[in-house]
Amino acid sequence: MVKNSRVICFDIDDCILPHYNMLPKRHRLDIFRLNLERLVHLSVITDSKLFVTSSWGMIWKLIDGELHFKDEFDWVSDFEVEITDILNNYLNGRIIGLSKGERNEDIDELLKAGNRVVALDDMDLSNIKNDDFLYILVETMISDRHIRIIKKFMEDNKNGWISRI
Repeated sequence: MVKNSRVICFDIDDCILPHYNMLPKRHRLDIFRLNLERLVHLSVITDSKLFVTSSWGMIWKLIDGELHFKDEFDWVSDFEVEITDILNNYLNGRIIGLSKGERNEDIDELLKAGNRVVALDDMDLSNIKNDDFLYILVETMISDRHIRIIKKFMEDNKNGWISRI
């Protein structure tokens, strides 16, 4: 478990990967790639680690920052393989953790370890109250506004941030 760091938690489905009914697959993947570029940019400019809070974390294991399917999953769809390959290509070893199944508990553990945490999610996480936590509702796209807010939050040493933007 990482301690005393900056961590950006992110969901995948309906957050940085648009819902399958919303757009053709090619457009969904284009948006997904752009969001991953933005995550990498955020990671670099804020000196943050990345943590996957998505339920996808249940099918993966993390080896040296790279995602691999757990051994018990002997069948995965072509789409799951494609998403995993795209994530590994863009995030290139930057992932430091995967959800154990409950986002609130994952985030709580990160906060208890002294980390400053931002969560990008389409699920409401505003119930988490901690001065070192910022929840940003993301549905499909990490915007320029989100990037500015995250950068300021990660750089600010003051307390009192609202938990939902």
